[in-house]
Amino acid sequence: MVPGSHRHGRLSKSEARHQQQTKGEFECFVKRGDALLMRPLLLHASSKATVPSRRRVLHFLFGPAELPYALRWHNAVYQPHRADGAARRSSYGSLDSVDNAMRQRKLLRTVLIIALAYCLLWIPTFAIGVPQLRQAASLAQDQQKGERQGDLGTFTDSRDGKTYKTVDIANQIWMAENLNYDVGNGSYCYDNDPANCSKYGRLYTLEAAKRAVPRGWHLPSKSEFDQLLSYLGGSGKPAYQKLVEGGSSKFNVLFGGTHSNDGYFATLGSQAWFWSSSGESFIGDFFTGEAKQLSVNRFTRDARVYGSLKTYAFSVRCVKD
Repeated sequence: MVPGSHRHGRLSKSEARHQQQTKGEFECFVKRGDALLMRPLLLHASSKATVPSRRRVLHFLFGPAELPYALRWHNAVYQPHRADGAARRSSYGSLDSVDNAMRQRKLLRTVLIIALAYCLLWIPTFAIGVPQLRQAASLAQDQQKGERQGDLGTFTDSRDGKTYKTVDIANQIWMAENLNYDVGNGSYCYDNDPANCSKYGRLYTLEAAKRAVPRGWHLPSKSEFDQLLSYLGGSGKPAYQKLVEGGSSKFNVLFGGTHSNDGYFATLGSQAWFWSSSGESFIGDFFTGEAKQLSVNRFTRDARVYGSLKTYAFSVRCVKD
């Protein structure tokens, strides 16, 4: 979840992304039987189950019994106010009797029983069967394409002597490691620790990334990222499974995190962003505009192209000219 995000009210997609990237994410680990309490407007997401086992989550929303502006709950359980069974009156003038509360409780019990039976009978089949079907369809699609992905090579940067693995995906040569060339201003090691640069590469603002690209290579355009995702099965989980370390594409995403424009590092090991050369203006001249980047999220198991402020610092994967 993103700490404090509920204080900003209802957020648009770009505002939610800005909150996520500036404040970072906080992991809440829950065990079987635990309860997690949160504000309704808190930005949050749960990771996919890593094993084909049953997982049931009951989501309860606590709120006032009576709502303003003639609104009403579709289904609710009301707690009587008085032990003598007298009706409860709110400031909006509506009445809820004990009898109504009892009917609502019976309704809830019935719903829970049906939900439990539904989970026991259906979820195991869905959890095991659907991924297998998707995997089989993806493999068949790959075979039909006659894909060449996975041909490995190397490239040595003459500027500092560093050697990078490369990979051929859909007749394009991509770096299979994050760029790690120090251009000074606008490039960072995560937490200012050189060991992180050695493992994850450097983080660059867009302008710094343009200066860091070696001769004979370029920052991928949005269309090149779109082509990559499409070739690997499409945005979301299909491409994610092939992009991450151990995936069939051998792109081997390294989750290098980000450096925000207010100086904070976040999401090392859980998220990766890769700059593209494509950009578009933000609303008016807000900050320095927006550029496209490939986002790969370990928690949501998702890979897709988003937009972000150019002053953020992300990882770089280059494409051969």
